[in-house]
Amino acid sequence: MGSFFAWRCTGDRPLYLRMLATRAKDPFVRVAGATYLCFEDEQEGLRARAGLMELPGDPGVWAALGLARRGNRSAMPRALEVFRPAPDPPIAHSMHRNLQARLLVLLSNSASKERGAPQPGRWWSPALVLPPWPSRRAGRALAGGGLSSAARA
Repeated sequence: MGSFFAWRCTGDRPLYLRMLATRAKDPFVRVAGATYLCFEDEQEGLRARAGLMELPGDPGVWAALGLARRGNRSAMPRALEVFRPAPDPPIAHSMHRNLQARLLVLLSNSASKERGAPQPGRWWSPALVLPPWPSRRAGRALAGGGLSSAARA
C-alpha cells in the first residue's frame, strides 16, 4: 500500500515523498516514501532510510535492505533480522517472505561477484504455500456434482 501512495505521488514529488517518509502514521508508508525519495534525491532518501532502519519489524528491515543494496555495510545486521520468525499477523507473511528473498538475492549476487561462489538453486516455490492443483481426472470425478458439460471435458 505504501508503494502505491509513493508511486502515485505527483506534483512536487521530493516534497511529498519527504512528507510521507517523515509524517506518515503507517511505518510501511514511511519506508516506501523514503524508498521513492531515493529516486528523486538519493542522498536525502538514504538519510531518511537510515533513520527508518530503527523501526521495529519488517519496515525497519525494508529500510535496512535498501541501504545494504546501495553498499551500506552497517545496515546488514539489521537487514539480516529478516530471517528471524515474523511476529506479525499472517497478512504480512508475503511481505516478510519477499524481504527474505530480496536479501538472499543480494547475498548471493555479492558472493558470486566477490568470491565466484556458485549460485544457489531456487529456494522458494509456489508449491510450498499453494495447495496442489487437482488433476483433470479428479475434476472428472467431481463433475457429477453440477458442473457443466464444458467443465467436464
